[in-house]
Amino acid sequence: MDAILFDWMGVLFKDPDVIGTVFPRILGQEMQRCGLSMEKMCARYYPYSEGKLSREAFWRGFDGNIEDLEREYVDSFQLNEGYEYVSGLQRRFKLGIVSNLPAEWGNYLIEKYRFSDLFNPIVVSGSVRRRKPDPEIYRIALRGLGVVNRVYVVDDKTSNLRVAEDELGLTAIWMRSQPANSDFVPRLQIDRLTDLKGIFSA
Repeated sequence: MDAILFDWMGVLFKDPDVIGTVFPRILGQEMQRCGLSMEKMCARYYPYSEGKLSREAFWRGFDGNIEDLEREYVDSFQLNEGYEYVSGLQRRFKLGIVSNLPAEWGNYLIEKYRFSDLFNPIVVSGSVRRRKPDPEIYRIALRGLGVVNRVYVVDDKTSNLRVAEDELGLTAIWMRSQPANSDFVPRLQIDRLTDLKGIFSA
């Protein structure tokens, strides 16, 4: 059996930029009121999403309950059109997720959307302390998949796909929800999840 590893943000969820666009849209007024800049939040986000900064340190300076703020923010993530098609692929493929997100956000999404009913493994950077494009996060996912034939990786960042294909021999599929962030151009490209039908039609 073949396998497909999906990214969350920009692939299974609509917004590709979890901190740069979604954060100010949902919590921008709260940030202004508390005197917090986007530069400061971005500087906190990357170590937080790699498990190297605590949840409390990330939200420091915000008023109110951390869990309430976090829930308001993560609840704004919207599943992409065509997710139903992805769920149907379970009959033909092993499905997994590899995503750069803080552990708490990942755990909340898994519970809210029951992702574990469909995807195994689910590898979240904040839980394994590795962020894409580090090849080790993909190796963790491959160990979780077990014995498979071909492994496809669907991601919106070409820098991640370069590592997956060139270093690990996986088959890259670029979801063009944002411009390329490297000079690597995958042969397989899609604009929406349902475009996978053209790749997996056989």
